[in-house]
Amino acid sequence: MRKTTPVPEKIFKDPQYRGKHVVLIGDKVLGAGSWAKASKVFDGWLKKSKVPPTLTYIPKEDAMIL
Repeated sequence: MRKTTPVPEKIFKDPQYRGKHVVLIGDKVLGAGSWAKASKVFDGWLKKSKVPPTLTYIPKEDAMIL
């Protein structure tokens, strides 16, 4: 069973991450922005380290996810 990295609550509250894809390792944000930028950071990290990062999308404040 794989452990999942919890997304820190401070990232959800920070307006600079809203509406962006975010790459996380523990409590550190490695990259944020468009899918292409986050994907590059994610792939680069996988090549350098054996620890898998978490790739997630932080919705805008008024977004509804069904």
